[in-house]
Amino acid sequence: TEWAGVGALMQEEGREEAERLLSGLAAQVNEMTGGLPILLIREGDPRDELLALIAEDPRISILILAASAATGGPGPLITALTSRYASKVTVPMTIVPGTMDDEALERVT
Repeated sequence: TEWAGVGALMQEEGREEAERLLSGLAAQVNEMTGGLPILLIREGDPRDELLALIAEDPRISILILAASAATGGPGPLITALTSRYASKVTVPMTIVPGTMDDEALERVT
């Protein structure tokens, strides 16, 4: 139907935007470390997809998440992974304050 075509187009545009964003971030990682990251795009609920990825990929040995810089809590993903879904996180998790600047991040890495 017509609406299915619109939905598919929106999904494709979202994927292309995600690929552009990841490409730019990969270039930054390469510049900083000299290495290329593995880029993955998954569709679905971020919490569920992240937990599934950790369970599927033994190369993942730590989860590092940035908390929201806005007031009102660290964000829904961190809230879920540190409360109701904490038992499903099978690797160590580090939460970086969203207010940390590049210099502060550099000191801790």
